Amino acid sequence: MEKIILYCCFYFSITFIFSQENPLLFQAEYHTGSIVPNYRDYPNTGLLNRLTFNVLQLNENENQDWKIYFKHPETGVKFNVGSFGNQRLNGYEFSFAPYVGFHTSQNKMKSWDFIFGLGLAYHTKYFKEKIPSSLALGSPLNMSFHIALYKHLLIRKNWALLAGGSYLHSSNAHVQLPNFGLNSAAFSLAFRQSKKPIQIITNINKQNYSNDPRKIYFVQLTTGVGVHELGSTSRPIGGDKKLIYSTSVSGGIQWRKAFKLRTGFAYRYYTSYHDYIVDNNISELKDNVNQQSSHIHFLLGFEFLFGHFGADIEGGLGLYRPFFKVYSKEYENYPGFAYWLKKLFPSHLSVNYYLIHPNKFPRQNFFIGANVSANFGQADFAEFVIGGSYRLR
Repeated sequence: MEKIILYCCFYFSITFIFSQENPLLFQAEYHTGSIVPNYRDYPNTGLLNRLTFNVLQLNENENQDWKIYFKHPETGVKFNVGSFGNQRLNGYEFSFAPYVGFHTSQNKMKSWDFIFGLGLAYHTKYFKEKIPSSLALGSPLNMSFHIALYKHLLIRKNWALLAGGSYLHSSNAHVQLPNFGLNSAAFSLAFRQSKKPIQIITNINKQNYSNDPRKIYFVQLTTGVGVHELGSTSRPIGGDKKLIYSTSVSGGIQWRKAFKLRTGFAYRYYTSYHDYIVDNNISELKDNVNQQSSHIHFLLGFEFLFGHFGADIEGGLGLYRPFFKVYSKEYENYPGFAYWLKKLFPSHLSVNYYLIHPNKFPRQNFFIGANVSANFGQADFAEFVIGGSYRLR
């Protein structure tokens, strides 16, 4: 139930990524490629086949600050349906992902377009004991991420042809084991259709753009609740979902109405650690079980602001995490160097929605968000957060 609630919050927090002030374009795309194996004895799968239907905007008629600053990025939503070769093992995927795309040139024929998207995916096949399947996915509902590079091959009055290469990833963020994740590489051919003529050159309209060099300073408080299964990426299967409570305090600077840089400290409390210590009667840890279940780290976050939305990338340095040694020995048995990397370098990727447009520099602002937290890139838990910021000057 916690996972369903978390994913629903994530869904509603990202479905409004593009506005309705620009004409819509439609795109049909075919992908083919292959799964990239990420564990030993990965089963043979054959070719990936995927159909994608896009609803998108080029934002060329907008004069909002962030759209002009990022040179009129493309925004839209991808709807996908496809298989990963061996349907008996991997079944079919149905997914959607809001995305944003950046261009290297305003001349579409010369530009390389970088696309980043994050959404949800439903898979008809996932790991079940005594039923043939791969270990990639432990649940039917997963988070979906893609990064792609596109090039226009042809532009005519109302349509265009594009070719692209993509990296595709699905996983449940360690909410249900196993969770190796499903990774794929694909090439694609896309046909784009528009009611209005597609212009080869995008003119950046700075008529109403406020190139305000002002910097503001702020403090920020964030609190959240996450969920995961305690274990490695492959075991134990069918464990209980446990909650993680987190709080962070940070201070930072916002500039050019498009970026936020902040630093501070974060505290997490793992109920899974607490229950493991109590259930296994670990005497040397039981006397201070709450302390042993805690995690404190220094954080450094960088956030890209897209209107009311923010894409936050956070890294950190672990300062206190006493139970991680027990966790590693019991479940992962990391070698020395990998152990220290995962213990010392927590990270997360978050999508936030701000109540008040950050470009207005309000004295107080509030946001909600969803994120995936990791230990040096290996998923740890999925989390829903709320937070607030206060402008100092």
